[in-house]
Amino acid sequence: MANISAFLSQRIMIISNTNELTNLALGIRLIQPLTSFFVSSLIQRKIITSILPNTMSQRNRAKEEIREKLIELAQKESSISYKDLAAQIESMSLKANDVEFFNILEEISIEENNAGRGLLSVLVVRSDSVGLPGSGFYDLARSLGRVFNDKKDFWEEEANRVYEAF
Repeated sequence: MANISAFLSQRIMIISNTNELTNLALGIRLIQPLTSFFVSSLIQRKIITSILPNTMSQRNRAKEEIREKLIELAQKESSISYKDLAAQIESMSLKANDVEFFNILEEISIEENNAGRGLLSVLVVRSDSVGLPGSGFYDLARSLGRVFNDKKDFWEEEANRVYEAF
């Protein structure tokens, strides 16, 4: 930050033209929030890793636990509700509507899809009468290039793909 300030101070001293000064002022206003953001992010990351050193390892264990449970379900050609799956995870406290839970499911699906085994999170469904995955699952599928019109038909096709893979 000191180097940026020194550079800008030197730059202001040699400005002879008001248009150049206007451009420089605009540049400072654009750079300053970015600099603050990066410094803030670095500080937050340092605090998080020093206060919560096991957070990532807990998350990784939870991710592997979820993957293992989903593979077991695939082998049984079965599914599970978000609520029931979240309740079974022992290495990390998760709830069915936690963003982190959804992020982990998405990561697993992307990894399994890249390995040619389909979207493994297809086996996690809502506990309401519909019994299909939530909207995030379908958004992920579309973002990975899946094309479908009927959610239930797509769910059945993807579940069968996963069952066959395992």
